[in-house]
Amino acid sequence: MQQNKTKTMVVCAMMVAMATILSIWPKFNGMWPNGGSITICSMLPIILVSYLYGFRWGFMASGAFALIQIMSDLRGIAGMDAMTTFLVILIDYIIAFLVLGFGGIFRGKLGSSAKELCRGSVFAIGLRFLSHFISGYLLYSSYAEWFFTQEGFTLGNSIFASLGNGTPLFVLYSFMYNGSYLIPEMIITGIVAYMLGKQGFIEKLKA
Repeated sequence: MQQNKTKTMVVCAMMVAMATILSIWPKFNGMWPNGGSITICSMLPIILVSYLYGFRWGFMASGAFALIQIMSDLRGIAGMDAMTTFLVILIDYIIAFLVLGFGGIFRGKLGSSAKELCRGSVFAIGLRFLSHFISGYLLYSSYAEWFFTQEGFTLGNSIFASLGNGTPLFVLYSFMYNGSYLIPEMIITGIVAYMLGKQGFIEKLKA
């Protein structure tokens, strides 16, 4: 029993380390000044922990990953007032990364590890998108006008002229901004998760 627990802890630590490395390099983050990037499946190792060992281990791994992300992004958080800093840390980091622990929600329900892991990945990243969407609307809506009125963004200028600087624009801004990096990441992660399941990777990790 103790040996199994030790093995699980070692695998979880390795997955958190792998997720951290993938979240740093390689990634594309040149077009999201207020945070965001597209990585090569940096969330998948955490989702794998949840799928392999259940929610408890999944939330432990995702919690550790969240703390690492907070520490690595301290410079970007600095300069905000106390309440905004608290909400950013809570919504954009703790909640946004903790929900990756739901990645194993479809385990044993679809009859195929490939399908279960793929859908679990999409579900977990979808929850992360929801968290960032709420944060974008509540905390970053002041950037909506800048976003839609950039020079050369003809469609954006038309949208701004149509909606004005109000709630509908803020909602659309948060959806477009966060979706522009998380939807591609969701697609990439879902495909890779499905391929890993098809290749028997899950069974090999369980062995």
